[in-house]
Amino acid sequence: LRVDYATAPPGVPETIFVKLTPPDTGTRLFNGLMQLGRTEVDFYRDIRPCVPILAPNAFCGRAARHGPRFVLLLDDLTIAGARFATIDAPISLDDVKNVMRLFGRLHASQWESPRLETEWRWLRSFERNRNLPLERWISARSNAPCIERYADILPKEVRECSGLIHVHRNALERYWSAGPRTLIHGDSHVGNMFFCEDEVGLLDWQVVQRGQGIRDVGYFLMNSVDVEMRRGHERELVELYVGTLRSRGVPDAELDPDLLWDRYRSQSLYVWIASSVTASMARLQPDEVKRRALVRASAALLDHDAFALLDSIAKA
Repeated sequence: LRVDYATAPPGVPETIFVKLTPPDTGTRLFNGLMQLGRTEVDFYRDIRPCVPILAPNAFCGRAARHGPRFVLLLDDLTIAGARFATIDAPISLDDVKNVMRLFGRLHASQWESPRLETEWRWLRSFERNRNLPLERWISARSNAPCIERYADILPKEVRECSGLIHVHRNALERYWSAGPRTLIHGDSHVGNMFFCEDEVGLLDWQVVQRGQGIRDVGYFLMNSVDVEMRRGHERELVELYVGTLRSRGVPDAELDPDLLWDRYRSQSLYVWIASSVTASMARLQPDEVKRRALVRASAALLDHDAFALLDSIAKA
């Protein structure tokens, strides 16, 4: 949106980005049920000034007390020369490494922060998520239609075993809620990022939450990075993330490598949940994007022997 001022103070932008409630009924309803607009408005009001990473600044944000309506006036990132990416476009290894450093800085800044239990208590978490039963119902109902529609690209083991994710969802959620926890983006695919020279920023904070930092790492690497690149550099990239946490003051005692790696492996189960829900909804993404996400999610499940890990989590 281009803005004309009667009297322009120094430094005010000539253009701003306006984010509004989605116009189509289905997405609007989903937005309202999940309180996505209100969450993002609250993020820019309460949390944005406290995170040491690139993210848009908000000039104004308002959300209805009830219902889906919201509005945000944000930086126009194109003025700064930001470039954007999508899941169906290649991303360089250098960019991927910068994303790992980004997550390390973000997560270290609020690692086990008292704010998560005080002024940011409104953040979604395992203990405080009134929509969790609805989310579980949607994901469970999405699994069979996804498998039926995309059977031609899904490996046999994924087709036969993915339903177990929903059978053992309670155990998974408890596993994912174990500490230490921090502030996480929660929807960290490459489409919610922007790139400025050697830095990476995050957009679309509608599901910002309190959780394990490895969620952001796993979702990005397994959803947004080419399968062969992930396989070739996965350990190195996770170690880069952990090294950034350590350099920012996270204690070694909270960075047990075996535990972190198992938690990382478990994120392949979440990536499947997210990808299958998206694939089952007609208007969320183009078909080619859904297919690419499902191929990557399936590869991650098998690469990490995720169904055996799920069994051990369920029996714990």
